[in-house]
Amino acid sequence: MASAPAPACDASLSPVALSVAALENEATETHSNIRKLETLRKKKGKLLNNLIYLKRCRDQDIVHKFLQFKFNIDTHKARSIYRRPSKSLPKERIQQVRRELDFNNKQLLQIHLLLSSTLSPTDWNNVDRITLLQAYAASETAAIRQKKKFEQLAETTRNTTPRLDTSRTVVNLSPHPTSTAAPEALAKGLNFAVTPERIPTE
Repeated sequence: MASAPAPACDASLSPVALSVAALENEATETHSNIRKLETLRKKKGKLLNNLIYLKRCRDQDIVHKFLQFKFNIDTHKARSIYRRPSKSLPKERIQQVRRELDFNNKQLLQIHLLLSSTLSPTDWNNVDRITLLQAYAASETAAIRQKKKFEQLAETTRNTTPRLDTSRTVVNLSPHPTSTAAPEALAKGLNFAVTPERIPTE
């Protein structure tokens, strides 16, 4: 006796299966965006610490080893020539970090707006709080490391760089007496300027 043919299987997914798949994809994308938010916030903290470190080195006239030029001619004039690009490179590195920080902030704003509009207020507050705490902890660790590195570099520079004798490099030709700090400021050269309290934006 011949058996009845089996019913044909429908290859298309049911509406319930499609809804489950859509929810799983949405959950995966949300999880990925949360991880991206965490990564961007940690990167912002590291970039800010790096920027502070580079500016401190610039203000203290300290050139990091990886930015120093090695020279074969060991004369005073040769050292002076090689030191000019070594002092210009930290400024360029500062500008590069600022550009990276600006790009990171733009990405952070986009993912911030996306998650705040996708998640519920309660979930978003929890994600915002946790990622901020994680970024703060990473920033504190980076700040301690950068501070220790700066102190070691400053100590090395003080031991290897002779102190400038301002009595021989700065001569007061006026009849007016100068203060103790004036010759030290003048010895820094004509390009020296006091750091402004507020950076002009216009």
